[in-house]
Amino acid sequence: MSAMSGEGMSARVRVVEENVMRVLSVFVLGLVPLTLAGCAADYAKQTPGDVIMEIVSFTPGDPFQSDVLNTKSGTVADEFTANVAVRFKNSALPTPSIPNAVILDRYTVDYIRSDGHNIQGVDVPYSISGDVHGIVDVATNGSTGIPLELVRLSAKFEPPLSNLAGLGGAIVLTCFAEVNLYGHTVSGVNVSAAASLEINFADYKDQ
Repeated sequence: MSAMSGEGMSARVRVVEENVMRVLSVFVLGLVPLTLAGCAADYAKQTPGDVIMEIVSFTPGDPFQSDVLNTKSGTVADEFTANVAVRFKNSALPTPSIPNAVILDRYTVDYIRSDGHNIQGVDVPYSISGDVHGIVDVATNGSTGIPLELVRLSAKFEPPLSNLAGLGGAIVLTCFAEVNLYGHTVSGVNVSAAASLEINFADYKDQ
């Protein structure tokens, strides 16, 4: 086989270089959207729409005292209020905005312990979920109170909460309730919000 001429070798090198440049161009272009996505603010990732939804506080506040047994007035479920705000990502936009008002759909509550013992029905109560009926308008300040059930009555008759009954508050079980709220704007964009609340479970004195 004869040796390749200098011109043939140069042409072949040029073809290889061109192919390499094409591959690099495609690779770099592919990295651009990934880079931009990585730099996006957290609130921009929450929803593709124009608004964000936040749980700004709870009523009663943190920590929440949950009485697992009351023989005088009766053991009851624990209810609380999530104070919810809907804000434009672009604060310069005018409010209110009917297409961007949020219709609430459902919520979940998961209970966790800081020591990592999180077996439901053994270490912590079972997670709960429920429907929510309400609407929160876009505003520049303030919030809307949404009443929710924090601890169901049935949980107080199941371990681990039933294990605290009759102890007169001598033992307190501390958990954190992770509350997730879900909804959608009038225009159909899904939104969500999350916040946590400390709960101290005990058999407090009957009142």
